[in-house]
Amino acid sequence: METLEHSLAIIGYKVRIRKRGAFKVMGYTILVPPHSDDLIPQFWREVADDGRLEILKNASSVRPWILGLGSWDPECEKHGQRYTICIEARL
Repeated sequence: METLEHSLAIIGYKVRIRKRGAFKVMGYTILVPPHSDDLIPQFWREVADDGRLEILKNASSVRPWILGLGSWDPECEKHGQRYTICIEARL
């Protein structure tokens, strides 16, 4: 497994790179407008506080990795993103 060069100096911890093929996810998503820096941390707090994060963890038969996934799709504003708190969907 690779480590992202200079990640410790940039963000305070070593970032490991794991390469995988495509996989499906399931979780909770929001559309984030550009320049909405507080929205993603607020989303994490809400999902944890209202119990959805625990529901997501329990949806897997194995201990899941909880992922924060930023992506773009046509519903997003220019320079915005879709942000998803998710686990791998094992169908």
